[in-house]
Amino acid sequence: MAASGQDTRARCGERHQQVANRRHPVAKRAPAEGGQRPLPRPDGRPAGDPLTQCHRFAAHRIVVAHHRGMPVDYRAPNINARRLGLLLRQIRETLELSYDEAAVQLCCDANWLIRVETGFERLTPDRAREVLDFYGVPPHRMRTAVIDLASRPSGPPWLAAHAGRLKALVRDLYTLESEATVIHTYGIAVVPELVRSEPYARIGFEHHVPQVDADEEWDLLASRQRHRPGGVPRVLDVIVCESALTGGPPEIRRGQCDHLLGLSEDGHTTVRVVPAGVGAHAGLHGSFDVLEFPAMDDRISVVHTALGIDLARCDLTRTWERIEEVALSPGPSREMIEKVMRD
Repeated sequence: MAASGQDTRARCGERHQQVANRRHPVAKRAPAEGGQRPLPRPDGRPAGDPLTQCHRFAAHRIVVAHHRGMPVDYRAPNINARRLGLLLRQIRETLELSYDEAAVQLCCDANWLIRVETGFERLTPDRAREVLDFYGVPPHRMRTAVIDLASRPSGPPWLAAHAGRLKALVRDLYTLESEATVIHTYGIAVVPELVRSEPYARIGFEHHVPQVDADEEWDLLASRQRHRPGGVPRVLDVIVCESALTGGPPEIRRGQCDHLLGLSEDGHTTVRVVPAGVGAHAGLHGSFDVLEFPAMDDRISVVHTALGIDLARCDLTRTWERIEEVALSPGPSREMIEKVMRD
């Protein structure tokens, strides 16, 4: 494990000088011939932005083994630790430093650096700043992202109480969801999770196979619903099929409809309904969410199946747009929900 601060640099001495000539500011580093792009400048993001690529790649890696039928190591580092490691790896590779060269520059053991870049070693915010300083990373969004991830390696605090009973895949998807500032959520046979009332949600928990603890599940869902990324209310764009509003015990159904109407008045939530009369449409394959993140071009799509939550194998934005084409606008949708409440 490496030391930190001024003591670290003093003890490095001549070893640090061996690679001192490689310490160029990252934003000014030219790409290698026929090779990698430079990291993004503070005033703009080039195509193939490393921060966007890192986010997408980390999300993909958490389920690739699952989709290939390979065993999944649920002790694996969570997605924030892996995203942090991927960002640091991209910085090191852009500087064309090997692990050994970077370890000399950082005055650390190469194995420690490998563990950091793969998410198996905890990096404190102070140590993250020191690593960025040694690499010569100037103040811009890449630096901010690294320090931010180092400050919350385990995701939102409320997730810790449930992490022990969740698979790594589910834990990571909830972490991603907690960081999304815009969520497009679609429900076909049931109301989407993030807009369910407590009685409606508990009915689902009571009939869940395998059996679950309804109190634990509601505590987790309520925390997901209350969460504010960066302390700011997220934007919820909701589309629900009419059939999802008409089933279940009348009292619970009416309460859920009233809950949707209340959410649609808070200024951050839009609720639209797909009438049963539209017939076949793009949303018949199942419920899903499309997550958007601040300062990111990419979106992440999540599907909800009878087996639980999973990462979609492709971007479902176009599917969402096609569902929008057949959904009622918010005004007529509200009228339909009110009608369902009266029936």
